Amino acid sequence: MLEYSARLASGSPLPAWLRFSPATRTFSGTPENNDVGSISIQVTATDPELAAVSATFALTVVNTNDPPTSSGAIPDQYAQEASPYAISFANTFTDVDVGDSQTYTATQADGSPLPVWLTFEPGHTHVVRHARQRG
Repeated sequence: MLEYSARLASGSPLPAWLRFSPATRTFSGTPENNDVGSISIQVTATDPELAAVSATFALTVVNTNDPPTSSGAIPDQYAQEASPYAISFANTFTDVDVGDSQTYTATQADGSPLPVWLTFEPGHTHVVRHARQRG
């Protein structure tokens, strides 16, 4: 009967999210966003006379596309009739995925388009109310 063990190739224990079952020779776990990258794992089989052999393999955790999160609510706003209005919501949304760019859209809460007097400039992350011209 062989006895099995696993650790990182560096000799350190496996990361907290990764478990090894010697009985079934199975690795299991759920890596998180902070675990993205490669680790080198060494598996060792030892016989009853304590003779051992090891094999090493790389385990790569690939990143998934995590959705952006809101870092705060945009407060309710008030605009005065026939007066220009603008609101910026920069830094309201964040994305933990390094290198992801964010694309912004704006609609009314029910999903319908903004009213014609209100425009959204996604490159500037703000909404502008255009003043009506008086005759």
